Amino acid sequence: MSELSEKLSFTLESDLSAESTAPEFVQVLPSGEVSPKGKTAFKVDGEAKALIMSAFDGSATDLVVDYEHQSLSGSEAPAAGWIKSLEDRGEEGVWARVQWTERAVEYLKKREYRYISPVVLVRKIDGRAVELLGAALTNLPAIEGMTPVVNGAVVPPGFVLEAEHEALKEELREREVDALVKEALRDGRLTPPLVPWARSYAARDVSGFREYLGKACPLAPLGVSASERAPELKRSQREVNRLLGLDDGTFMRYVQAAP
Repeated sequence: MSELSEKLSFTLESDLSAESTAPEFVQVLPSGEVSPKGKTAFKVDGEAKALIMSAFDGSATDLVVDYEHQSLSGSEAPAAGWIKSLEDRGEEGVWARVQWTERAVEYLKKREYRYISPVVLVRKIDGRAVELLGAALTNLPAIEGMTPVVNGAVVPPGFVLEAEHEALKEELREREVDALVKEALRDGRLTPPLVPWARSYAARDVSGFREYLGKACPLAPLGVSASERAPELKRSQREVNRLLGLDDGTFMRYVQAAP
């Protein structure tokens, strides 16, 4: 795997009183070398921040701030707020403008949550943070030297790898491969005996497989369904073809070509 996502935590600044609201801007990443105690360090330099800002600007959806990273667990995950914009503040790191929910504001006022924990994508080849994936309110922060959200406190160490992100990327790749293979079977650019090879090739190099399909010649006219190509097939034969994973049109071509 060329990339991995990291979950980490640190404090952010706010002077919350009983009458105040939650801070509009919070610091989500420091600048420089980030070194959680006893864990892998990563960089937040100029290049890293440019990549983070570009990834955020290229997205059409707001990033979620949830509670205790529940969005990563697949369980019910109500939002505490939404990241509406990011700012590169130089030596002060990356800051986010958060639109908080009423529930989150009450938690922060009562100091029932005191820290924020971002989830970032770190590029293994050079150890740079390249994308902010979201954040969470938490009471288990991980990085020292940050500014408190609700009063200062000693920050305990911690740094947790998030395999869930890579698992999701792999699932999306598998779906793409499956869709490409099914489409090629339907229009005759791929025959059933070649399916294992096609899936293996596409899993290794989906771009190369797309290029191959672009050059492959269909064995039947495009846009013609299996039932239209083979109306004379009996229902029993079509059921056998279905169980074998064989396209009716492909079956008929082999039958017609047989001596």
